[in-house]
Amino acid sequence: MLASRLKNTVIRLLLSVSLTSFALPVLSSEVGRYEQIVELNRKVLFLLSSGADNAVATQRDTFISRNYYYYKQQLLEQALDDFLTLPANERAIKVNQFYSFLHSDQVRAADAISFIDLIDNLLLEHSQAPYLSQTELRQLRQLEQQILVIQDTYQTDITELTSALVTRGLELEPWQNYLDFLQTQYTRNDIYEEFNQQAPALEQPAVRGAEDNSKSDLVWGYGIPDKTVVLTFDDGPHNRNTAAILDTLKEFNVKAYFFAVGKNVGSVNGDAVKLSKSSAQLQRALSEGHILANHSFSHPVLTKLSDDKQKKELEDTNTLLKTVSGIDVTSFRPPYGAKNDQLVQLSRETGMRSIMWNIDSKDWADPMPESIVKRVMADLATKKKGILLFHDIHKQTVQALPELLKALDEEGYKVVDIDGNPFDSVNNKKPAEQPTAAPVASQLYGNSWALVIGVNKYRYWPQLSYAVNDAHGVKEVLQNKYGFEEERIFTLLDENASRENITEHLANILSDPDRVKPNDRVFIFYAGHGMTRVLPSGRNLGYIIPFDAELDKFHSKAISMTHLQDFSDMIPAKHVYFVMDSCYSGIALTRSGGRAARSKYLEEIASRQARQILTAGGADQEVADGGANGHSVFTGMLLQGLEGAADLDQNNIITASELGAYVSPRVSENSNQTPAFGNLVGSEGGEFLFELAPVNISDASLSEEERLKAEILKLEKENIILKRQIAELSNTQIAHNLVRGSLEDISQLSLTQRKLKANEHHGKGLKFYTEKDYKNALSELHTALMYNPSNPGITNDYGFVLFRDKQYKQALFWLEKTIELDAKRIPVYLNIADTLVALNQLSEAVPYYQYYLEVYPDSPLKDRVDEFLNARG
Repeated sequence: MLASRLKNTVIRLLLSVSLTSFALPVLSSEVGRYEQIVELNRKVLFLLSSGADNAVATQRDTFISRNYYYYKQQLLEQALDDFLTLPANERAIKVNQFYSFLHSDQVRAADAISFIDLIDNLLLEHSQAPYLSQTELRQLRQLEQQILVIQDTYQTDITELTSALVTRGLELEPWQNYLDFLQTQYTRNDIYEEFNQQAPALEQPAVRGAEDNSKSDLVWGYGIPDKTVVLTFDDGPHNRNTAAILDTLKEFNVKAYFFAVGKNVGSVNGDAVKLSKSSAQLQRALSEGHILANHSFSHPVLTKLSDDKQKKELEDTNTLLKTVSGIDVTSFRPPYGAKNDQLVQLSRETGMRSIMWNIDSKDWADPMPESIVKRVMADLATKKKGILLFHDIHKQTVQALPELLKALDEEGYKVVDIDGNPFDSVNNKKPAEQPTAAPVASQLYGNSWALVIGVNKYRYWPQLSYAVNDAHGVKEVLQNKYGFEEERIFTLLDENASRENITEHLANILSDPDRVKPNDRVFIFYAGHGMTRVLPSGRNLGYIIPFDAELDKFHSKAISMTHLQDFSDMIPAKHVYFVMDSCYSGIALTRSGGRAARSKYLEEIASRQARQILTAGGADQEVADGGANGHSVFTGMLLQGLEGAADLDQNNIITASELGAYVSPRVSENSNQTPAFGNLVGSEGGEFLFELAPVNISDASLSEEERLKAEILKLEKENIILKRQIAELSNTQIAHNLVRGSLEDISQLSLTQRKLKANEHHGKGLKFYTEKDYKNALSELHTALMYNPSNPGITNDYGFVLFRDKQYKQALFWLEKTIELDAKRIPVYLNIADTLVALNQLSEAVPYYQYYLEVYPDSPLKDRVDEFLNARG
């Protein structure tokens, strides 16, 4: 039997309000509020049950539904406040109005579930302090029983309870009929576009996936061991439901985190703190070994508040929780998962890590305990571990928890703390600060070009939180570490990253031979959605998703890997490197060969054409947000590698293959992603190269030809017999300090072994140099010279660090030694001149400055050198 159809006159108020602020409208009637609650609940059920055809659409539906849910909760809280504060005669009218609404022809049986929390709270308040009349109490209890029957019915045979429901005043229909009805009321694209227009700046949590390791400020859940879970409950405390959850946790002897909303715990007025009666549930939780955590004071979108208001939200809640527990709070979860760098920094400053989740039980949307359990266990079957998100304010959560804990036990899962340890305490780990290095222009390329794309705010697709910040981070490292010039970095963000703009830059700007030359390099970075389409042939084809691509017809405006292959062929640069922070498959590539550039290998890979790609993961994998410094896990690892960690053989050059070899296993360890890297079809065995700052500390100007000649000369000089090399050093302080104890050992090593050891210590020395730790830098460079004394790069760097350490006499010796080893190393003449000036040997500096300008007339330091020479006449 079908219920009455919803009247056409039912108002749809939801999308006329601002979801970014969740400001509640003034409703013309109480019935209008009830209609709005039903409308919200219907949209939630529509989005979560309408059969999205890909994982991204499913995530999109979940995020919008979560916001609808929270808005619905605010309306329910507003209704509850009215019931509790109105005079008895007005309340009686409202209760009757509410009862009549739920039995009107506007409402289907399933709609009544929208009000389960409201009815539960009204009856809870009455049980603690009776205030309802007998008529009101009878009406509310009847509604409670009807809703419980509806819940039960949708999990059992519908025919058994139909007649009983009809006699109770509600017409029952099969659940699928209700869902079919919702399909006639809404379309996804309409909801998507309207939502984006109403909430264009709302940070969206966990849309591309979620992950971080335990050393980050953000904790998502993949860093714990397999077969472990963390139980977390948001939005309480609630007198009845939190108490029931604590009973179940005690029965199963497991512990959990309770992320409390401050206003439910009490109030703070200056130094005056007043606890609510619900705070007793947190005191009990603490006494039974659970962890109390901060979920803000009023559950706002914190990223939309001023700095002061954000701080007050966190501090007032911490004050209340410390009043309850007597200890500092170390964990924080932002409402709605909405976060930004400022908020993460604030939580860090207040001594808290931000705890997210990677498995959403959807107990906030699903009224059926059985399906909540099935959903969580299905997610765990794929993810193997994680932080589980529940809410201790819902009856369905109370009902689902015992069955969930039974299922976890049967499957061998253990409940642990957020660090994956047996549940006893929460450690407060913080990320280490990463040193920055000075930029250096490439010695191996002509010009360096980049196209950097990041899309958070899509027209139809789910909004992202990290992509734009990922793009900014990549641009910064290219510009500040590798010397890419601002005017040669093209940045497309959000609505500017349309298909037209992306293809314009790839097919025209970067493919223009009058602009991009054969000796240039082009770096292309994309952060945003990716999608895989299975072709009729069975082959997978990957796509990147521009701002304006439709969700269900993405291939019409998306950019496929085939297109990218074509664009790469059009670009005249010698080396092109695509780095894609999105997941898809179907990339035609071959694995890159080789590790870091060294010796003759550098000459080969620098001269051959290269078309290479590195992607964040394969098809059906979520890009894991939540990496270091507000980046995705993939981009976080990418930036870490580009800062120098990917220089696997420590020769101060990172190849694209090295970068892939560094990033891929680390991303896989910290997420459910498996990055892929290799050569695109048509690559000729070359390698895209990143010269670490500094390859040779003062050398930022050599052309590729000069650089390669210097490398060849270096190889020739490295063939000098070891004893002769050491003899050349016998009169230096290094010989006295280092040689005597190690000469015999070094002489037993092969030339290749000595070079590798020298590279190892050379790399360490440069790292200390970038940290301005000159003492340790010089020590490591001493050791490097022991293994490879005729290496002009090491010799130059040792002299230059001595100069920086103001040991000018020793610096002059080693800089002059560099010229003996490699007369083509032009900047060393400038270094020698500067050293002579520091030693006040001004006349001797003149010829070195003159020669420097003769061979490098376009030097950016020309004005400084000319000023000195003019002053000397």
